[in-house]
Amino acid sequence: MSKPDRLFKRGATWYYRRLVPTELVPVFSRPEIKFSLKTVKKSEALLGRANADIDWDAKFEEAREALISSSNINEQIEYDEAVKHRS
Repeated sequence: MSKPDRLFKRGATWYYRRLVPTELVPVFSRPEIKFSLKTVKKSEALLGRANADIDWDAKFEEAREALISSSNINEQIEYDEAVKHRS
């Protein structure tokens, strides 16, 4: 039987584990998200995993958008500085 994705057991307790996308590791300051789902029941762990997936998908998307926005702002600043120095 295969292990459910993003779930693992330590003792009797289920845990959530998920890799942080490579481009977001500097934002989250860690390569992996890992925490207890605070249950010994697999059915509850599966529900907890689903909820954690939704939460972390949203956090990762928000971080990506912030990086893109920051990059766009930096590009605009560089462009403005270049134009200013040409004048």
